[in-house]
Amino acid sequence: MLQFETSVFLKDLLEQGGHGLNAIDCLPLIQRLTLNLMLALNWGDRVCSTHDSLFKEIIQCEETISRFRSATGTLQDFIPILRFLPFNTISSKAIEMRSRRDAYLRHLNSELLNKISSGVDMSCIQAHILGDADLDLKEEDLLSLSLTMLSSGFALSTTIIWAVKLLSVRADIQEKAWSEIHRVYGNAFPGNTFSKPGSSRQMLRLMAAYLISWPSHAKFFDISRLSD
Repeated sequence: MLQFETSVFLKDLLEQGGHGLNAIDCLPLIQRLTLNLMLALNWGDRVCSTHDSLFKEIIQCEETISRFRSATGTLQDFIPILRFLPFNTISSKAIEMRSRRDAYLRHLNSELLNKISSGVDMSCIQAHILGDADLDLKEEDLLSLSLTMLSSGFALSTTIIWAVKLLSVRADIQEKAWSEIHRVYGNAFPGNTFSKPGSSRQMLRLMAAYLISWPSHAKFFDISRLSD
């Protein structure tokens, strides 16, 4: 799953960017990558395009809700009495987002139940829960689990955005990474990733170090500063 989604992500980046000749906005592709990872883990599903209506609905709702949760996103978090004003549009917007979010979560759960009944479902968290006779979870419990999975997935987007931005302005890091990949996998890498006999992903110590350090750096550094 992880290798498939990242391969699709990189393939689309190359094609849409004309192999480095065209400037593109890679944010929708990053959002699709992280969303698909969560959809696969929790529902055994995915969206194929950034133009998919479900993709657009989830992204729009989750981004709006994340702004509600921001420490500085809403003034009424600091002046609670504002919540009771009749012209308060933030609370009504939050209620709308909650309703829209519940709608697509129930849609995903319903689609999974249909696949399970037809015997075409893929292995995923929700399918295991629904198929476990010892678990007696209410719909609210399943929605809560789904919300946790979605939130964790979109938190990953920040790390990927930071990493892509860093690589775009640090050609030296790209060169070191490519040299390390080529040293380990040689000519087997371009056509058949991670398949060279006797090779191990652990041999890519440089790449492992990058992957470990990127999440911690993404939390504290302003992405816009990378171009300085």
